[in-house]
Amino acid sequence: MQRDLRINMVGYRRFECEQSDIRLLQEAIKGISDLNAKRTLSLDQLKSRHGG
Repeated sequence: MQRDLRINMVGYRRFECEQSDIRLLQEAIKGISDLNAKRTLSLDQLKSRHGG
């Protein structure tokens, strides 16, 4: 039984890592889409909007 629990924990941790990888890839894709659609700000624009 302990061996089964250990195997399940390893599987769960692998699942968590894969989910994190998927989220990072989704954010990267969104960032590339924003760049391609010119939905970005220069550093000066960002500073002027947020007082920097």
